[in-house]
Amino acid sequence: MAEAIALEIKRTLNASPDKVFSAWTDPKQIPLWFAPHPSMSVPSAVVDLKVGGAYRVVFKDPEGDEYVAVGEDREINRPSKLVFTWGWEEADEGDSIDTLVTIQLRENNGGTDLILTHENFVSAESRDKHEHGWVGCLEGLAKHLA
Repeated sequence: MAEAIALEIKRTLNASPDKVFSAWTDPKQIPLWFAPHPSMSVPSAVVDLKVGGAYRVVFKDPEGDEYVAVGEDREINRPSKLVFTWGWEEADEGDSIDTLVTIQLRENNGGTDLILTHENFVSAESRDKHEHGWVGCLEGLAKHLA
């Protein structure tokens, strides 16, 4: 059996787990930080925060092209864990399978240790692209919460 292709990113944030959880789930906060690169924006975020609830986040690049991430919440355990599927509305052949994202939050001296795990990639190339995007998003999250 082939080894699953996944990534894991760890960050310590200067905010409580509850504030970090809200930043991930509040559709008013998501556009303030979720862009994977400073040149991109998030003009729209819709979240139906419940197990089985859907989300939709629109990313816009400097040329005006839009990319839409969609998925479904699988587990919600405020303020320590959020699990959701991740996919693209208009996926390339290699990115057509929904992947799974797990956000774990642990209090650490008034801040939060965040562990992001993204798994079930179809290729290392897809994983690497997503890792680059997540690093950018988490930099935005750190600035948003500062």
